[in-house]
Amino acid sequence: PLSDYKLAQAIDAWVDKIDPGGLRRTRAAARSRDVQIGGRDEESGTSPMWGRLFSADAAILDRRLKQMA
Repeated sequence: PLSDYKLAQAIDAWVDKIDPGGLRRTRAAARSRDVQIGGRDEESGTSPMWGRLFSADAAILDRRLKQMA
């Protein structure tokens, strides 16, 4: 069996072989992830929220926020 590091390297090698720009795009997208929560609206008691996440993380956050709503 491969270590986690070697497995990640092997996957990256295959991705690079199939889609040479894929790793670069994924890494660039990872660097642009961000979540912001704005100030509280005194009248409504709510706060705005916006951001950019990996799709899998966004799906998890969406489920959790729906549970909280």
